[in-house]
Amino acid sequence: MAGRHRLHLRIVSTPEEADKLADFLLSSDRQHPVVAATTPAHSEDPEQTIIPVRNFIRRTVGFVHTVVLTSVVSYALRERTGSEFSVYKRAIRTYHPGFVRTRINGLTTPW
Repeated sequence: MAGRHRLHLRIVSTPEEADKLADFLLSSDRQHPVVAATTPAHSEDPEQTIIPVRNFIRRTVGFVHTVVLTSVVSYALRERTGSEFSVYKRAIRTYHPGFVRTRINGLTTPW
């Protein structure tokens, strides 16, 4: 059907994919928020996130980018975005457009 968005569950499960996601999060061209849902520690199963991600995608398609991070990748992403912006152990984090890492007086801030 023309004009319909295709539903796609994006799972980030390798360090290379985490690097690409970090680049996307930090991109000044990004126009929509990214919602990152994570699996429990030591899990690779996207069905174990705290919310039913597939339903979330259906309700938000076209408004936000949704990704599922496996536990190993959560830590790889932390290396790029900093621990204060990390997400792991079934947590969910929203990265709004314009997200950048900036140091002010020794503190890293999300703007």
